[in-house]
Amino acid sequence: MDILQTKRTNNEINLENEKVHCKIAWESNTDKEEESE
Repeated sequence: MDILQTKRTNNEINLENEKVHCKIAWESNTDKEEESE
């Protein structure tokens, strides 16, 4: 695998991780808001 291929793969992995992280953060945020009502 060449460097560009590796870079592209890492970018895709990072993107997936960010999506998951945002989803988790958003869900825990929603939980907090519901508790404060």
